[in-house]
Amino acid sequence: MLIYRDEYAHSRKISEGAQVMDLNRLTRSEALKLMKLRMDVDAVPQAIEDLILSRSEGNPFFIQEIIKTMIDKRIIAIRRRRLEILSDNIEAGVPETIQGIIMARIDRIQDSIKDVLFSASVIGREFSRPLLEHVIDKKNDVNGNLTELKALELVLEKDEAHEAEYLFKHYLIQEVAYNTILLNKRKELHGAIARAIEELFADRLMEFYELLAFHYEKAEQWDKAAEYLSRSGHKVRQMYSQEESKDFFERKNVAVKKLYQSASAKASIGATLLAITPPLIMMLIPILPIFAYIRILGRSHSVDIVEQLIVGIIASGLCVWYAISLWYLGVVPFLRGRPKLYDLIEDQVRIIYRDGTTLSIHFSEIDQLSLVNNRLKSLRPLRYKILDPFGRINDYNLMTFRVWLKEVALNILPPYSFGFGSAQGEILIRLIAGHRVMRMVVPWWNTPMKSADLSISPFDAREFYAQLDVAFKKWRRQEKLEREAAK
Repeated sequence: MLIYRDEYAHSRKISEGAQVMDLNRLTRSEALKLMKLRMDVDAVPQAIEDLILSRSEGNPFFIQEIIKTMIDKRIIAIRRRRLEILSDNIEAGVPETIQGIIMARIDRIQDSIKDVLFSASVIGREFSRPLLEHVIDKKNDVNGNLTELKALELVLEKDEAHEAEYLFKHYLIQEVAYNTILLNKRKELHGAIARAIEELFADRLMEFYELLAFHYEKAEQWDKAAEYLSRSGHKVRQMYSQEESKDFFERKNVAVKKLYQSASAKASIGATLLAITPPLIMMLIPILPIFAYIRILGRSHSVDIVEQLIVGIIASGLCVWYAISLWYLGVVPFLRGRPKLYDLIEDQVRIIYRDGTTLSIHFSEIDQLSLVNNRLKSLRPLRYKILDPFGRINDYNLMTFRVWLKEVALNILPPYSFGFGSAQGEILIRLIAGHRVMRMVVPWWNTPMKSADLSISPFDAREFYAQLDVAFKKWRRQEKLEREAAK
């Protein structure tokens, strides 16, 4: 099915091999018939007919909106199937454009109903009541106000709207309502709608990647916009073609640039103090064993200076080692903050911070990927919780003493975590080259470049892992084919 206007350059070519249904503007007689039916009258005065026709140009939706406006503003009245003119200047009460007519109707409704209408316009042409209720103030009677909007013929209900619960009667109503909202308020609503979608559809979020990307773009929350645009691109590429995914990746690149630009603003003094206070407090912890050591050494009655010197050097070395370990395990990741974007491209994962710092992990560096579901980990039998308190083993059916020794006993330190973990879960990346046990001996090896185990916590870790796993396996297959071809 193709839709085109009369002035479309190729309309003749299309019409030659197709059945054409003319959905053009109404003729004068058809428009007059619609006026009579809409107002339930036997006749329409010539002045009213001329005004409606000149303003609507035969568009049936415009005709109906002009009639509603004239009745609402008491320019005309209907009594016993007769139309009466109540105003001396009928043209002054009717706006020149259809946008003005719709706006005039919106201006006359209550503020609480307007809030529902405006929020719905940000969601889109089609919208659902549960989503609206997540966005609107709880004091607002969403259901009752939707009933009012239906009575005003601004929205249609589910039976007429097919799959969605509600539908704007005409796209212009949504457009006018949307453009009425102040820009900052509009951004706030887009962000609230995106968060509501994440909460309502957490179990099938992949279906809404494109919609989430759109709303986060409009909210100018560039970190989440870039992430969901990246996921949308990979989703479309897997389901359709690389060409169709191109737009998403181009928009993602724009969002990443915007992310860097928004990060260039100087942080406030308060925000800076808030960021550095917890690490400074944590750095005071090593002072406690040092202080205890000094007190013990001060009370010692030993006259052997060499003995005191040896004990002092060992204790001091342990304290320094403890302080360095604490710094590289907890303070450095905290100071860097959580990454603003986990970006998946064809052959690598990029971890991007707000300041523009980027760490790339190429697929050639990865040995194994696994998803840790914290909820499932907490439901493990007690014996596994005792044997594997940190949940290092993915499949207990394959657990042997050798596996336990390698994955649990010799893997005490947590993986290098970028920022802060997620309550929903995390993705563990095991690198081919890297250190585990030696990280305890050499604390400054607790970095993403030296650690064998990395942990990332993107939005919706489960879906991100699904895409990452597919991309990683695809890359491995391609690499294997290239090696075989080279031989």
